[in-house]
Amino acid sequence: MALSVAVGERQVGGHDRVFSGTTGTLLYTFSGDEKFTSFGLSVSGPGDINNDGYCDLLVGAPRDDNNGKTNCGSASLYSGKDGSVLQQFFGDSKNDEFGFSVSTAGDLNLDGFLDLIVGAPRDDNSAINSGSVRVLSGKDGTTIYSYDGLAADDWFGWAVTGGGDINADGYSDFIVGALFDDSAGADAGSVNVYSGKDGSLLDRFEGNAPGDWYGQSLAMTGDLNRDGHTEFIIGAEREDQNGTDSGTVYVMSGKRLNLWTNTQSLPLNAPGQQALTIDFGSAQAGNSYWVFGSFLGMHPGATLGNQQISLIPDSYTRVAIVHTNTPTFAQFRGTLDSTGHAIALLNIPGGLPAMPSLSLYHAAVAVDASNGAIFSISNSTSLRLHN
Repeated sequence: MALSVAVGERQVGGHDRVFSGTTGTLLYTFSGDEKFTSFGLSVSGPGDINNDGYCDLLVGAPRDDNNGKTNCGSASLYSGKDGSVLQQFFGDSKNDEFGFSVSTAGDLNLDGFLDLIVGAPRDDNSAINSGSVRVLSGKDGTTIYSYDGLAADDWFGWAVTGGGDINADGYSDFIVGALFDDSAGADAGSVNVYSGKDGSLLDRFEGNAPGDWYGQSLAMTGDLNRDGHTEFIIGAEREDQNGTDSGTVYVMSGKRLNLWTNTQSLPLNAPGQQALTIDFGSAQAGNSYWVFGSFLGMHPGATLGNQQISLIPDSYTRVAIVHTNTPTFAQFRGTLDSTGHAIALLNIPGGLPAMPSLSLYHAAVAVDASNGAIFSISNSTSLRLHN
């Protein structure tokens, strides 16, 4: 079977060419409808969206003004059968640059139609250039999920990808990069992994050092090691492992996803709760678990027993240990149920004094209650407290 190839060209108005995978001949050319739209800055072959037996095409134009707002951006879905426009989507506000990134999402809601992801990294919903992402139904174009970056200049939505079942629950999941996220240092970058089943945050990864640009590029790889979980790739263009800006690519296992959260942001001035869902699998049924925390972050982590935990020990680590199973750190220590599950609850009391935004990080450990031996350590997840 030969595949067709879409190539975007960023010119004044921009255009996209689609070439035959069999002969290399030009099948279609699509062009931006006015100058300076950057039509074709992002392209994707999301699959057969309208179920007519032909694969379709998705093209982003992040500086499109068609919604009546300068550089609000757009994303257009074209039929692979005849090149006609199937659906169009537009940014909400001036300078959102909606369509800067586009990708397939897989069939998230199991309605028989493949869905789409579009990033708008300069959306100001949370703060200036915090960014946003919309997950759109391939069936009718409605919004299935939407997410906003957490802080100014995160550029959340710079890169998006989907279509693989990372946590092996039968639903396609998706990933979003925030190139300039400062959680691990200025412009270190971050990547969030989301559940296609319910939209919850499954995992979060951050750059190792300031200026890494971690999350600059993303891709699903399929199940590389045949463990039932889809793996994925994260690019960090400016990481310095082998010299200044030498760059690094990480191939991540989906199997590490055994701690996730219902939210990654809560206000300081109002009561709030973050639920941490722990899933070590049935092999750990009946064993003990313990949730640990950190202010300082996930990298480089620390050795716990003979394993590595993605948390940096600090004063918050001690506070969470001392006050485990109090109202603030409810069920932070306990016993895994018959399926290896548990839920821990972090309760923010509200009325905390105004301060710079603060991130809390947590990871869970499965242990033998009789001797304290460590069976398994989860991934880390985060919570940002803001004014």
